[in-house]
Amino acid sequence: MNKPITILIRTYNSEWYLRKALESVWNQTLPNHYYELLIVDDGSTDKTLQILSPYTDNIRLIKSSHIGQIPAINLGLRNAKGHYVVVLDSDDHFEPQLLETMYTRLEKKRQFAFAYSDYFEVNEASKKRLRIHTKDNIFHTVAGGIMFRKRVIEDVGYYDEKLFFPEYDVLLKILRNNKGLHIDKPLYVYRRRKESLTTHARDVRHGLRQLKKRYGKDIPVRSYSVNPSIAFIGCRDVGYQCLHFLLRHYRKNLATFFTLHESLADKTSNFRSFEALIKRFNDIPSYKVKDINSKSHVHALERLKPDLIIQVAWSQMICDDIIKIPSLGCVGFHASLLPKDRGGSPVNWAIIRGENRWGTSMFFLEPGVDNGDIIARQKFSITLNDTCRTVYDKVTKANINMLRTYLPKLLSGTAPRKKQNERLATYNKRRKSEEGLIDWFKSSQEVYNWIRALTHPYPGAFTFLDNKKFYIWKASISRATKVRAKRSRPGDIVSKVRGRGLYVKTEDGVILLKRIQREGGKEIPAFRYSLKIEPL
Repeated sequence: MNKPITILIRTYNSEWYLRKALESVWNQTLPNHYYELLIVDDGSTDKTLQILSPYTDNIRLIKSSHIGQIPAINLGLRNAKGHYVVVLDSDDHFEPQLLETMYTRLEKKRQFAFAYSDYFEVNEASKKRLRIHTKDNIFHTVAGGIMFRKRVIEDVGYYDEKLFFPEYDVLLKILRNNKGLHIDKPLYVYRRRKESLTTHARDVRHGLRQLKKRYGKDIPVRSYSVNPSIAFIGCRDVGYQCLHFLLRHYRKNLATFFTLHESLADKTSNFRSFEALIKRFNDIPSYKVKDINSKSHVHALERLKPDLIIQVAWSQMICDDIIKIPSLGCVGFHASLLPKDRGGSPVNWAIIRGENRWGTSMFFLEPGVDNGDIIARQKFSITLNDTCRTVYDKVTKANINMLRTYLPKLLSGTAPRKKQNERLATYNKRRKSEEGLIDWFKSSQEVYNWIRALTHPYPGAFTFLDNKKFYIWKASISRATKVRAKRSRPGDIVSKVRGRGLYVKTEDGVILLKRIQREGGKEIPAFRYSLKIEPL
């Protein structure tokens, strides 16, 4: 009776790594009567065959002349006896649960043609162990560690020996009519060696062109860079400060950065030009964009194939085509303690509601609004003296602290991930500048919160003086002039004190307006005006 699984190893001068690969097979949690180990030796001239000789009772060995990696794998596939087949590169090794996990799940879920998982990538030079996530993009997988139903491989005609990347070609052909089952665990360990086949950039480019010619599109395969690369997408002051941190501490990893075009400055609160960083670090490709999701910018990112994308203070939703590019994920920041307060203007709404405990979240971007897995959250307080500007200063500091702590883990593929509790999710709508009209029939605290939530760098809370629009930039709650205030209506000026400002009646007290600005004019001290403020 044939064993249900064939493990296929192609060897060629593999003496330095072969023992590790073999040990990983013998150490599987699945009993060995479930699988056969088939080895195709591709004409080794070193000690590979000597290493294999003690195991002849436990393996099937096919010896060939040096026909090449892919022809040798095809030779093994044609001779495989199992209903399932999984390739193990002689440089790599299995995690102990690979066979049991994939086999049992494929047996239960017959609708899937193959099973694949996340994997660890080990850089031989640095010894760093990097977890690669493959759920969002199956083409971030490597050739080994995928368990196929053998009939599916036979149906597509095995590996195309004319291609540099036949493993992606096989997946593309299988996926025309079938699905793969993803396992959210790293079950395979891929060793990246400096001299390995896929480190030659020219060959990689040629292989990608072959796939594009055959399928008429760019295939978003995994990165073949030795050092994980970062693409940054950000704007506003918080984005500027986070990019500056990356340029100081991770310049060698930063492959490119995107920021908003100056033409959008008037439509973007707290806009800050990145021109100084663009000029100072002109060796790093940079883009000023109006729409990050345009085809040209998506293609630019696909060409660069960053391992990680970091997005900070970007008002546009990042499209799925961008999210699936980096093998290590697309990471964003949101100025709330997710899953609460998803959506627009979280800091403004926090101040308007009078929140005193707040924070910011670092999370993996996924399709949807701020709903990806949480990496970290950092809390801070909001005082009565805080404005939207000072709270965003706290957000910036917290974001940089999280970058400092978790970016090394992101680049090594070991960052924590915690799913958000959808039952706790709340959403805010994005505020519009025309919604800033002050309602004087609210309490003094509510009016004060409204003003400090919308002050600089936002468009500002506003009211009307003599039918002219005025922005209120600075105010405070006052306990003065209570007697006169009792005889006034909300919105009435009850007192003017030179050097202080205008005292205005609210529903339950008085607000002191300190700095105001007529629409189209300059910001000035409020005590210069004494006209009645029209109630809402």
